[in-house]
Order: sequence, then C-alpha cells, then structure tokens
Amino acid sequence: MDLAKSWMDLCKRDHAMCRAYQEAGWNTRNKSQLPTRVLDLKGSRLRCTNGKQFGDYAVLSYCWGDSNKIKTKRVNIESLQRNVPLDQLPRTVREATEVARMLGFLYLWTYCLCIIQDDKK
Repeated sequence: MDLAKSWMDLCKRDHAMCRAYQEAGWNTRNKSQLPTRVLDLKGSRLRCTNGKQFGDYAVLSYCWGDSNKIKTKRVNIESLQRNVPLDQLPRTVREATEVARMLGFLYLWTYCLCIIQDDKK
C-alpha cells in the first residue's frame, strides 16, 4: 500500500497530464468532480450527488457476469442510500472497497451500485 500511495502522490505532483487536468478545471482543490452516484466508503452507503460535488474517488470496472449479489435498482435505491450491506456485495467489490480505503479514497464508483440497473436512462 505504501508503494501504491507513493505512486499516486508522484502522479498528482509530477505527471504533466494530471497537472493539465487540474489547470483545465477538471479538478478543484485536488478533488475530482463526483459522478451522480458513488459508494461512500466512510458511511457504507450509496451517495447521490448533484453533479457539482467534488471528492477523491476510485473506479472499479470488472466482469460481474450473472451475479445475484446486490445491485442498484429503482426499488432499492432509497435503502442503499441509507446502507449498503457490504457482506452482500461480490468479493471483487468488497476487496476494492478495502483497497480504496487503504489508499485514502472517500468514494468508489462501480457499475453494480452506481448505475440503476433497471432504468433505461
């Protein structure tokens, strides 16, 4: 984890592309604009943003196949905003939450939680 943290610090400090994003306004006070929904790693709940909030977040993209594990749908989005039962998430997502927390991220974006699966929009 220490090595990964040092790489992230190096990226923010020394990489021209990361600095260019910041200078272009894609980053406010070294925080990225949050997507409309993220998993709040501190409170273990789905956080719906107004698109104008900023924070540090990681993204998990993975093949989740036919998983019967928890997914955000119109019927359960309100309960997930109160609490996401981490023990019901696929192992990949559970492990990603642990790693993201260790790296200092406040939020995690992942398909199964941050996209409403039964909403065509």
